[in-house]
Amino acid sequence: MSKVQFLLVLGFAGVMSLAGSFLAVNTLMGDKVHAKGTTEVLGGAGSAVVATKFQLQDADGNVRGGFAVADDGQVVFTIFDKKGNARITQSLKDEDAVIAVTDRKLRPRLSMTSSKDFPGCFIAYDRRGNPGAMMVTDDDGMAGIELQAKENKSRIQIQAQETGTSVIQLKSNEKLRGQFMTDADGNPQIVLADEDQNIIWSAPKK
Repeated sequence: MSKVQFLLVLGFAGVMSLAGSFLAVNTLMGDKVHAKGTTEVLGGAGSAVVATKFQLQDADGNVRGGFAVADDGQVVFTIFDKKGNARITQSLKDEDAVIAVTDRKLRPRLSMTSSKDFPGCFIAYDRRGNPGAMMVTDDDGMAGIELQAKENKSRIQIQAQETGTSVIQLKSNEKLRGQFMTDADGNPQIVLADEDQNIIWSAPKK
């Protein structure tokens, strides 16, 4: 996966996580909900409550959980803390599914997303809310892992392509310093570079 692809995935996951939390608050923290009535379920064996949103309240009347369907058809399930902050959000719309976890300051902690182009993506964030570890698959058969620390000053990328190519890249301050890869035929290659991106060692020798 290229840097651009990784950024796209991170952007998608981040936006979806924030959008899910925002939607949860605006959709679920409204007036009290009253069920519209009941309707027969399959076979007429019982009944079901029909409504577009539900709220769960604690003993003090604070909303601590909610389940709703937004006007655009997005389904949202959210768990709130005592201050009304959305801490765990699950949402689904068409092919976009999101599970997002935030801390008490609403900084992202974990997110799992699935979309048409990226069937699976998991991101763990550091204490500042920056992406720290990511696992992702795309629609072209690629699987990738990225680890980063100190706001991208140190980064490791691992990729496996459907074509048979595998790559491990080591980066420092956004500069490639080392790469180990095997091509589709299994031939290995190792490259080491200095701060100016000059190759200082490689194998096999050309």
